[in-house]
Amino acid sequence: MKTGIIVLGKNSASTGEQKVVAECCRYIAEHGHRNVYPAFHFGEPRSDRVLKRMFLDEGIDTFCVLPMAVAEGNLTIWNMPKRIGLPDNSGSWTMIGNHDVAIRFATALGYSGYLASAIADRLGTPSDDTGVIVFTHGSKLSLSEKTAGRYASYLSECGWKVSCAFSETGPITLAEAAEKLSSDGCARLIILPLFLSPGGKSYLEAIKELDATGKEYVLTPPISEYPEDW
Repeated sequence: MKTGIIVLGKNSASTGEQKVVAECCRYIAEHGHRNVYPAFHFGEPRSDRVLKRMFLDEGIDTFCVLPMAVAEGNLTIWNMPKRIGLPDNSGSWTMIGNHDVAIRFATALGYSGYLASAIADRLGTPSDDTGVIVFTHGSKLSLSEKTAGRYASYLSECGWKVSCAFSETGPITLAEAAEKLSSDGCARLIILPLFLSPGGKSYLEAIKELDATGKEYVLTPPISEYPEDW
C-alpha cells in the first residue's frame, strides 16, 4: 500500500485558487507528508488524470483527497467525487483498469473555532456604528448558509452587529445585507469574505452592486490569508 494526497481546487483558471492549492501542498509536504499533488476539478491538472497518473507512475493505490472549499455543496458532495470515480464524497474506492484503489474524500473546511477566533482578533473591538457582513458564495444546499451563520453567530456573541450575504445562492444579497445593517445604525461596514479565493464572476458582481449603493465599507482579506496556525 502506498498513500498519496491530492489537494483539489475548483478551477485552475483562477490564479487565486492556484495559489491556495500550491500553498496547501507546500504546507502539507513541509510537515512530513509525501506524494502530495495539486489538482483541479476544472482545468489542468484535472483531478481524474492526476489520480490515474499517481497510480500508474508512482504506484499509489490509497488516496486522500482534500477539497479546497469553505462549505459543503453540490461541488464537494457529488461533482468532485464523481470526476474521480466515486458515487459521492462518502465513497471509499474506485477502479483504475483492473485494480482497486482506496480513496478518502475529506470534507470542506466548514466551521472552525480557531478561524472564528482569528477573525474576531483581526476585527478588534466592536463598534456600535460598525457592522460586519459575513460574505460567501452560497449553495442550493443549506450547509453553506449554516456555515456562514455559525461564523456570524460567533461574531455577534463578540459584540458585533452582523449579517450574512451570498454572492450567488442564498436568502440575502450583499447589497441587501448592507442596507439591513445601515438601517440598524451602522454607518460603516466591514465585509468579511468567507472565500478561499475571491474574484469569481458572482463575487465581483456583488461587490459592484454594493458599490452602486454608495455605502462606505472595508473589504478584508479572504480567510486563506489568515495565519497558518489558526
